[in-house]
Amino acid sequence: MLKEITHIIGLAHDKGYIKNLDGPVLDFFPELKVTNLADDKQLLTVKDLMAMSSGLNCGYRPGEPELFAMRKSEDWVQFTLDLPMQAKPGTEFAYCSSGTHLLSAIIRQTTGMSTLDFAREHLFTPLGIKAIFWPSDSQGNNHGWGDLRMHPHDMARIGYLYLNRGQWDGHQILSPDWVDEATQEQIALHNEKAAYGYGWWIPSGEFSGMYEARGRGGQRIIVWPEKDLIVVTTAGGMDPVELAPFLHSALKSERNLTANVDAYRRLQQSVEDAARPPDLHQTVPSLPETAFRISDKTYHLAPNKFGLTAFAMQFSTANEATIKMDLAERNFKIPVGLDGVYRFSVDGPSSLPVALKGFWQTDNTFVLYYNEVAGINNFRINMTFEGEMVVIRLHDASAYFDQSITGQTQKQE
Repeated sequence: MLKEITHIIGLAHDKGYIKNLDGPVLDFFPELKVTNLADDKQLLTVKDLMAMSSGLNCGYRPGEPELFAMRKSEDWVQFTLDLPMQAKPGTEFAYCSSGTHLLSAIIRQTTGMSTLDFAREHLFTPLGIKAIFWPSDSQGNNHGWGDLRMHPHDMARIGYLYLNRGQWDGHQILSPDWVDEATQEQIALHNEKAAYGYGWWIPSGEFSGMYEARGRGGQRIIVWPEKDLIVVTTAGGMDPVELAPFLHSALKSERNLTANVDAYRRLQQSVEDAARPPDLHQTVPSLPETAFRISDKTYHLAPNKFGLTAFAMQFSTANEATIKMDLAERNFKIPVGLDGVYRFSVDGPSSLPVALKGFWQTDNTFVLYYNEVAGINNFRINMTFEGEMVVIRLHDASAYFDQSITGQTQKQE
């Protein structure tokens, strides 16, 4: 999850909206009554939030359960401020996305603008970044931990801004002092050959001098000033670390890499395969009896990290089905291609286009592919129907959302 919010905090500080990054975070929210108000919580600063060293009991367990719990709460800022303390601020690294959401609320509190509007005026527009999507919570705070969508070339513009110490086209967008501070070690990481700055991971060893913004599944903005290098990757389940040795070996030599004919041929074939339109004339096998038995039945689901409460499948034609979902108190009805061809819908649960297709793997197991277009989420969902029960096994390429969910036709009280 790229922490673009830290760049915007730097802008707000440079422009005088946030006077003191070492001041107490609680001072930004005088109207809120905070629980678990320990002395350590009153020491929490903006710098601690940016350096992932808040001391809040958040980020210590795998899978970021606090983030999912926060998203189910009515007030995300209140939820995060109410978290108990685990350590003294500034002493331990713990990747707490809920904490960085507070940064977005601080932008709104100090500037009177949403984080997106402030960033559009002072960062994105000056850099020529136009295509932006950034969801917000019910109070109007854009997601401080991530979910900002932009094109890879625009990600590279952010990297270029830092490579040039905050300068863009002759204009100083970010102060050089901020760039230097943000990309230096602010907290050490245990059991990892890296440190953390303000939203930037700082490797050591052979990659010393590099810093990178990391996002789930393979999103990266990598800046290496010594090499005058910016690298951007977007992926869903690819680990850019696997590319690093090849990149590094190329940089160590002034000569070109030896041609790899076989690898280049495979790359070309992959590009051609990706560009080839789908076969619209696939033979669709007959639907199993289970398809007719479950069609239009509503399955009520056990609590899960997505907030998906119920769904129903409708099999009315041989080539296309429909899935209805109750998600986060909203209802969605989305077509599903059964002929191997994705069906596109312009407005999915993340307010982005989604594409769905599926097939019956066995007589009682339906496999659904859910592709969030323009986003990282790309799920394979196995639904096994037995009697009035369903077991859903969800897998995404980054393994972040892997989960099993049970459901039944009768709503549990």
